[in-house]
Amino acid sequence: KNHRSFPLPTQLKQLYRMGQTFSYWIRRDEDIIFGDILTAMIIPLIMPFEASMTSKEGLEQFRAAIQKLSNADGLYGRQVSKNWNVEHIVEEAEVYIHTPLKSKEPLDLIIIYAHGGGFVAGDAQCGTGLDYFNELLKRGISFRWVSVEYRLAPEHPYPAGLQDVLAATRMMLLRFPQSRFALAGVSAGACLALEAALDLNAQESQRIHSLALFFPFLEPACSTPFKKHGYRWNFGKWLQWCWKGYYNDTIRTKGVLNRPLEQFAALPPTLIATSKADPLRDDGTLLFAKLKKNNATHIEGYGSHACMPAVDRVNSALMFEAWASQLLIVKS
Repeated sequence: KNHRSFPLPTQLKQLYRMGQTFSYWIRRDEDIIFGDILTAMIIPLIMPFEASMTSKEGLEQFRAAIQKLSNADGLYGRQVSKNWNVEHIVEEAEVYIHTPLKSKEPLDLIIIYAHGGGFVAGDAQCGTGLDYFNELLKRGISFRWVSVEYRLAPEHPYPAGLQDVLAATRMMLLRFPQSRFALAGVSAGACLALEAALDLNAQESQRIHSLALFFPFLEPACSTPFKKHGYRWNFGKWLQWCWKGYYNDTIRTKGVLNRPLEQFAALPPTLIATSKADPLRDDGTLLFAKLKKNNATHIEGYGSHACMPAVDRVNSALMFEAWASQLLIVKS
């Protein structure tokens, strides 16, 4: 929804509006068609082309484009100043602690959030996170929101980003010893949130009461049916390049989904959100198959990757209501 105010070329604005129109027109019959249309029209315009993927200039251009798209015309700063007090801390990890200005309840709930961006882009002050947490405020949830500024690949390959999310979580556990905690992430950030939840020790895990994974990016082999379909428009190749940068210029076939099943049994109640035309859809459904006996909830809607809140209001509302309900149980 923020894309409209970003000063993109006229052609891209038109394509974005067309993509929204197609999403409502086609989605009830063949969701994958919408995925093809939206990906074919927009992804090549904002993703680095294969030839420039490995260049420093191409990567920086991509990061700048993602930053502008997620923070159109300074939206993040304006909205944060209305609703949040922000404390910037650089200690064991770099974080932004957001405290609501108008909370009427004790702030005994802390949500630690990892942004998306394929492990190679994005930042802790992205507009996507702001949109998600404003949805919780609308639903009467009182909480602090801690956004992690984790190090990005390929300059800082695995496990740097995961170490930062883990360090931030442990730092907050010590800083707020009486609080209850939740972890959340979008896309690559969902992968980091999941791995952090799995890597905490038993005592630390007892204080993590909720895990929310929105459109998770989990499977480095890029072998699932939807990712293979994405290769038709080079999106799959870009996903593989992200994993290669994250894993220090190597190709891995096993990621977090290949961990032993007993590790997943210790996870807190988990919300998984997927979109029917998302090349990453199978990552989330495969994870849910592992967790469905362990108090997991799966919400699926229409749209391409992370676009569900923009094009599917009904299922987006269900997603945010399920997350809010999960967090209300955490507080009780």
